Amino acid sequence: MKGDRIVRADVHSVQRCVHENFTSAKNLSNIARRNDDCEPAEPADTVTDRLNALLRDSGPGYILTLCPKQTYLIQAPLAFGAANQEISTLGYPTGDERALIVVNGTINDDGTGHTTAVDGTCVSCSGLKLRNVQVDGARRGAPPVNGGANIEMGGEKNFDHLVEFVHSYDPRGWSCLHIAEGSLNCNSSLVQNNDIGPCGSDAFQEWADGISMGCMNSIVRNNMIQGATDGGIVVFGSPGTQVYNNTIWVLNHTLLGGINMVDYDPYNGNFAGTVVTNNSILGGFATSTETPGETLGNNFEGAIVK
Repeated sequence: MKGDRIVRADVHSVQRCVHENFTSAKNLSNIARRNDDCEPAEPADTVTDRLNALLRDSGPGYILTLCPKQTYLIQAPLAFGAANQEISTLGYPTGDERALIVVNGTINDDGTGHTTAVDGTCVSCSGLKLRNVQVDGARRGAPPVNGGANIEMGGEKNFDHLVEFVHSYDPRGWSCLHIAEGSLNCNSSLVQNNDIGPCGSDAFQEWADGISMGCMNSIVRNNMIQGATDGGIVVFGSPGTQVYNNTIWVLNHTLLGGINMVDYDPYNGNFAGTVVTNNSILGGFATSTETPGETLGNNFEGAIVK
């Protein structure tokens, strides 16, 4: 009998061990599946706080994965919290199935309020990535709101930011996409393969840029910008920056400038090494026929436009 009890005890121990190992493996599998999942848009009343908590608390390298075909009604900017983080849609789609982030916060009586969907300007947050999402500023024909662009990247002591396969449109503020210069120490941002616009209104001083670049030694390439109303691409000095293979056009809007390189600030007029080449600008005066007697203006500065 004693030996029988020992055998039974051993069998129970083995069964318990197998059960615990199976349960542990199952839990690990569940954890793995959760890590591969996307963060849902619902419940909508907590989505801003939930997503910002993940960005704030998850540390460098965290990827905030949004769900395809879901709409995120945010009440404040989604703010990156550490270097090398990423916000993207699960599976990296490039069409309408990309997650849609909608600016949905308060607009105040004094003309200020929520304007920015994604903020990547935290200090020393290099290597940030915004990929394969859509951003709707939800202005809907209202007057502009004083604040930032739909997307704010770059900024103080930041380098190697990436924005790609993003559709940004209808900003409440002054630009669909802004790469900020910081204290003239932002470096090496890459803006590519985005579809931008419409941006802003034809009404006087209610315009908005498509892409606004202030970060030096950066690249803006292969972007499609339709319906901007201030500048399709505006280069704020950004010494060493290359702008090429972009297409800018208008259908039902008035565009003040296809590619603008006219701002003295913030680099005190320094455009050294900035190269703008092989871009297409369509519509309005850009592709109209010449009037007899028209002459080219004089260029007294050290710049070449080709």
